[in-house]
Amino acid sequence: MGGKSQIIVNAEGQRTTPSIVYIKGDELLVGDLAKRKAILEPKNVVYEVKRFIGRKFSEVKEEIKTVPFEVKEGKDG
Repeated sequence: MGGKSQIIVNAEGQRTTPSIVYIKGDELLVGDLAKRKAILEPKNVVYEVKRFIGRKFSEVKEEIKTVPFEVKEGKDG
């Protein structure tokens, strides 16, 4: 659009989308919808996972204690 960037609003009309995902069975929600589910079903909502990226399972033992969702060790640690 004339060399200018444009922010595209999400389905809720917001300019930003929280990095939150709700997963239960075949149901998958992201952003604000997932954030709302966190109140009732915190174990099915994944957030703040960026702190785990690039780190070994053994390095994040303390962080795992702060999240309600299950964190499992991958085959390569």
